[in-house]
Amino acid sequence: IVFSLAFVLCSLTMGSMLQSSAISEALNGTMHVPPVVTGAVLAVLTLYICMSGTQKIVKITNLLVPVMSIGYVLISLAVIIPNAHRLCDVLSLIVRSALSPTAAAGGVGGFAISRAVRYGVMRGLVSNEAGCGTAPCAHAIADCSSPAKQGVWGIFEVFVDTVVLCTLTALVVILEYDAASAYDGNYMLMTVAAFSARLGSAAAYFLCAAVLCFGVATVLCWAHYGLCAVRSLGLSTAWERPFIFVYALCVLLGTCTPTSLSWELCDLSMGIMCVINLVACVGLWRQVKRHTENL
Repeated sequence: IVFSLAFVLCSLTMGSMLQSSAISEALNGTMHVPPVVTGAVLAVLTLYICMSGTQKIVKITNLLVPVMSIGYVLISLAVIIPNAHRLCDVLSLIVRSALSPTAAAGGVGGFAISRAVRYGVMRGLVSNEAGCGTAPCAHAIADCSSPAKQGVWGIFEVFVDTVVLCTLTALVVILEYDAASAYDGNYMLMTVAAFSARLGSAAAYFLCAAVLCFGVATVLCWAHYGLCAVRSLGLSTAWERPFIFVYALCVLLGTCTPTSLSWELCDLSMGIMCVINLVACVGLWRQVKRHTENL
């Protein structure tokens, strides 16, 4: 029950508000689309698709995510390959910055260390959700002969998201930091500026499309997650429709309200979920071992 309640809270913050905020930020910064317009369109779209059932959500996310992922990798390589001779310097900069005296001094105090670790861990969870127990809602409906085989896809998706896409983004931003630094603090526009500096304005429009597609896919996916959490609370199906309306409302609110509270609630709910989920995973290690050995 505690896990499911935290799951519902996380779906209403990270799954809806934070995603719609990122989409509206990209569209507003690049094409000057008013955030409230973005929010209204996203809310109506979410409401329509969620009312149409899980299969429509699956079809749309299956279409959006692979296409945008491949496209994002290609335009990232279009920036990185011409700068290949600078990659060693970039990687060296990352390592030196992480191990510099300044970085060490910033983590001397116990509070500073705990805060830095908390911030890094939670942002990593928002990126890939590894360990917090959300992905099984999607993997459980997959047509697969073995839970261990499906689990391998779970590992693969974290690898693609974090090791591939996030690393490519970091390399592009550092390689084109002169352009990106003009938007220091606004990470979405820093990324757009970095790509645009090398590839021109067309890259900015592609990134907007990518953010829109990734964001919509995530919003729809988390709507399904939230519904799973509502069902696991033992509530009747009559609660599902009100949840969808509240979820769509949060999508709208995410584009026109500050995100600080959303981040705090997201961190709280994901932390609760991780603790419960990881304890359960440790307790199930024998079953995991048996299924894996039978692959």
